[in-house]
Amino acid sequence: MQQTEILKMIRIVAGIDDRATSSGLTLIPRLPNGWSSIEAKEWPVRTATADGRWMRSTINFRYQRLPTGGYHLHLTSPQPITLAKIRIGPYPIAGALPNHPQAQRWTWLQEGDGWFLHASQFSKPLTELQWELPK
Repeated sequence: MQQTEILKMIRIVAGIDDRATSSGLTLIPRLPNGWSSIEAKEWPVRTATADGRWMRSTINFRYQRLPTGGYHLHLTSPQPITLAKIRIGPYPIAGALPNHPQAQRWTWLQEGDGWFLHASQFSKPLTELQWELPK
C-alpha cells in the first residue's frame, strides 16, 4: 500500500500520462533542478487506436537536459502510438518555434517562472520520435 505514493511520484516526474484523454498519449516530463535526464524502459501505456479502441503497448522514453540549455527527447514503441501533446521545458524565455514535421502545432506558454514549448496535432501515430530542441 505504501508503494502507491512512490509509483505516483515516478509517474508525475516522468510525465507519461496515458489516462488523460482518448486522443492519445500526453508527455509532460518534469525534471527537478539538478537532474540531467529521466528515462523509462518498457513503460506500459494504453492509447486509443484510429477506430477508437484502446490498445496496450510499451514505450522507451528518454528526456535529457542538454548542457547548452536545450532538451533532447527520444521515444520508441513497438507499435504505432497516437500522441495528444508533448510539453518541453522549462526555458528562461520563449524562443523560435521548431519545425519538426511530426507535430503540426507548436506554441509557447508561460507556466510559473518558466516558458514551456507545447507540441500537438501530430500527423500520425508514431513508433519513434527523436527531437533535439536547442536553447
